[in-house]
Amino acid sequence: MIKVRDVPTEELKEILEKKCGIPASRSCLMVKVMEELQIYRSQGNLFSGKDSTITVRDLLKWAGRVNANSQLGTHMDQQAIALEGFLVLGERSREPKDKSFIRQTIERIFRTPVEIEAFYE
Repeated sequence: MIKVRDVPTEELKEILEKKCGIPASRSCLMVKVMEELQIYRSQGNLFSGKDSTITVRDLLKWAGRVNANSQLGTHMDQQAIALEGFLVLGERSREPKDKSFIRQTIERIFRTPVEIEAFYE
């Protein structure tokens, strides 16, 4: 098994920008969400570790979805990117408390509501 240490924040932003084609302003917000969710998890559940709420892989998946939409000609605004982030991160959470925290974190950092109910209607 290969163990990879944490990717520095600046490098992670650069990866999102260059590999996934995410604008710098959006990659900063996405990385900020990751940092806050890691802090939340490390404080909330000592045995889960900081990566159980979000991993670098999750962040790349989120960025990949945003990039795929833009390549299809669909411009994603701030709200659509926030919703996509919640779909990747929040919808897999089994704990309502964690799901709520993920949603609130994304809404606060992206400064837009995540309208998940409207998405499913």
